Amino acid sequence: MATGRCAEQVVREAVGSAADVLVLDVDIAALMTPSLLREAYVELARRQGHKHDVILIPGAANPADFGALGDELSVKIALGPKQAYDLGLVLTSLDQSMLSLNEPADRIIREKRRSDALNLLTQLERSAAYDFKIRDLKIGGNSRMKVLGEIIDAPVVDAKRIALQHIRNGADIIDVGIPLGTAKREVRRTFAEVSAATGEYNVPLSIDSLDPELICAGIESGAELVLSLTAENAAEIGPTVARKGLAVVVLPENGDVCSTVALARTFGISKIIADPVLYPIGSGASNSLAEYRRVRSVSNVPLFLGVGNIVELMEADSIGANALLAGLAMELGVGVLFTPEHSDKAKGSVKELKTAAQMMQLAQYRKSPPKDLGIDLLVLKERRRRPEYRITSASVLDAKDFDTAKWAPDPSGNFVIGVRDGVIVARHDTGTTIRGNSAKGILDAIFELELVSTASHAAYLGRELKKAEIALKLGRSYAQDDAF
Repeated sequence: MATGRCAEQVVREAVGSAADVLVLDVDIAALMTPSLLREAYVELARRQGHKHDVILIPGAANPADFGALGDELSVKIALGPKQAYDLGLVLTSLDQSMLSLNEPADRIIREKRRSDALNLLTQLERSAAYDFKIRDLKIGGNSRMKVLGEIIDAPVVDAKRIALQHIRNGADIIDVGIPLGTAKREVRRTFAEVSAATGEYNVPLSIDSLDPELICAGIESGAELVLSLTAENAAEIGPTVARKGLAVVVLPENGDVCSTVALARTFGISKIIADPVLYPIGSGASNSLAEYRRVRSVSNVPLFLGVGNIVELMEADSIGANALLAGLAMELGVGVLFTPEHSDKAKGSVKELKTAAQMMQLAQYRKSPPKDLGIDLLVLKERRRRPEYRITSASVLDAKDFDTAKWAPDPSGNFVIGVRDGVIVARHDTGTTIRGNSAKGILDAIFELELVSTASHAAYLGRELKKAEIALKLGRSYAQDDAF
């Protein structure tokens, strides 16, 4: 491993005896040059009397500079990880043939582990046992929990846009929510719009209503899953559901869902999903989870878990809540996870539940906790923290001692920065507007167009554009000059 003076100790600790460490005459490892590496390596090979199979250079180095040197030395030169402390993981996880000058080694590891995990998920689902299918989707058995993404009040919202968003985020089924009082023609219109958007993805639709007439209108419009059959509407919708061979979610009668399951079977319905109903925290959540366990012990029908009753009614980030509920659902034998993404704080729940369901399938297969799987739901927290910076300078100044009140407008003009439709937008006083997904890309364009002329303004733009980029990545809103 080739490195610089500043990183020598970290590199030696990470590598141990697994590789030789070559320290070049440069402080910052990423700033090494081919000439420095050539000189140091030739001397090392002369002293040791042999050449090495691979020379790893820092993952942050410019790979274009080192291609010819590898040919000259007859040694493979490849990018190591961007962080020196990942060297041990690289040396134990990657075959030499996978190392390259195109990608840092730590990224290759991440991509390989993710690819391996997704391939395994495909194999597991292909071979999974199941209770029944909704179109091509396996429901129940040891198949992956399926994610049902709801469109609330579908006739009065942009149902097509929401359906496509849910599909992009991994929804297996799209639930078309129909409020009471909706005209049947509106049900048919809504289903036609949503079907036009989802047809090419082969994603089935469900009708979500308790009104028998609206449910029948949804069935006529192509729904393949009915939410929901109750003791009150069973006589009106049961025969139709059975005749068409549709799947149905059944709700409890007097607190007992098993009685409604039995009622559904009297109509000849075979594709039954039982919803014991998950109550919000503070209103019986733990008791309802116990009921799920009881129902599972006496019935083998797939179970339905509506996570929104907890996630939507708790002021906490949805990611961890969805992951935890998916884990509990896996232990309870749940077949379908349901989420509406109704409130702003719950946006992204479909995607979170899909990843969580995949994690739980892998964990169940490996008989291990849902960690180190190749996919995860870590967004703000890290699996491993990077080492803190070591201050080596004798002259350390405190920023608070400097005057921060001085400000002068940039003669070249100002920018208004915002986020719209998934991109960052920066509008200059001249009317020139630059849009993009990264702070660097927009800032590079600003420099090239010479729309900034002071260092303080450039620094300010860098800060604000980076805030906007982070907001995009986290799915948060952004407002210029507001604290993030």
